[in-house]
Order: sequence, then structure tokens, then C-alpha cells
Amino acid sequence: DSENNNHDWTSQTLAIALPALAGMMTDPLLSMVDTLFVGRLGAPSSSSSSKLGSTTTAAAVAASSIPLAALGACTSIFHLAFHCFRATTVSTSSLVAGALVRDEQTKENGNDDDIILGADSEAVLIAQTSIQQALITGALITAFLLAFGPRCLFAMGISKGGQLYPSALTYLNHRSLAAPAAVMMSASE
Repeated sequence: DSENNNHDWTSQTLAIALPALAGMMTDPLLSMVDTLFVGRLGAPSSSSSSKLGSTTTAAAVAASSIPLAALGACTSIFHLAFHCFRATTVSTSSLVAGALVRDEQTKENGNDDDIILGADSEAVLIAQTSIQQALITGALITAFLLAFGPRCLFAMGISKGGQLYPSALTYLNHRSLAAPAAVMMSASE
């Protein structure tokens, strides 16, 4: 019997840990994919690099490093914006687990009539509320970054007249549109 409980504990742990891991990896994976694509912008192809002189190749490499440097500053802004709201993940997990434990205790005590299943269960209502809150929070993050993006970039050391500014602002504005989905994925762990 203890072996069976150990197996149940392991599957229960995986059922909690894997979604949590997936949620925590959402923003870093998005940043990594962005870095891979942006790093390839302006990179000379192997056939054209052999035809170009060293001066031209150096200029092409410098040109491709500008978007990558802009991406680095913006990634830091996004990490800060998204991780400020990680508490919703912890509180949602705790509240849903508590609701599920109460349902299980009610079932064990033989009070099956007191258990509400389906869309009206406490755990489902908590999860729905958390997802709604995450979408609203993500929309607020988007609005904030669109409105105060230049100030955020300045705080990261990118001035309006600087070489990085146009690329950084473009990236910041486009990626900020993903904030509702990123915060929702985090909250739905």
C-alpha cells in the first residue's frame, strides 16, 4: 500500500511540477527564440561574405549587432514586467490546491452531496478568476509599455538619439503585445 501511495505522490507531484515548469519557461523561451531570429538579421551569408572585403564584413556584423543589443535591453524590461506578477501564480496554485483538498476531504467524509463538480466548483472558479486577472494585468502591462516604452528604454541606458533606440522601441512595442498571453500562461500553471 505504501508503494501505491508513493506512486500516487509522484504522479501528483508531476501533475503540479510540469505545468509550473512550462509556465516559468514561457518568457525565457520567447526571449531565446527572439534572440535566435534577431541574431540572424543582417548576418552576411557564407557566399556573400567571401566576396565582400573585411571592411564591408565588419560593417555588416556591426549592423547585425545593433538589433541584438536592442533586444538585450528589452528582454530585461520584459523579465522585470512579467516577474513582478509571479505572485498570482503562487496564490492561484495555493487556492486551487486548498479547494481540491477540501473536496477530497468532503468526499472521504461521505458528504458527496456537498461536493460541487464541473464549472461551478471552487477550484474551477478560482482558476477562471486568476486567468481573467492575468489577462487584465497583461493588458495593463501592454498599455504601460506602449505609453512609457521610451522612458523604460532610457532607464536601461538607451537614449532617444542613440543608435539602438529605433530597434529597441520597435521590438518593445511589438513584444509588449504578447504580455496578456505571457502573464496568462504564467498564472495558469
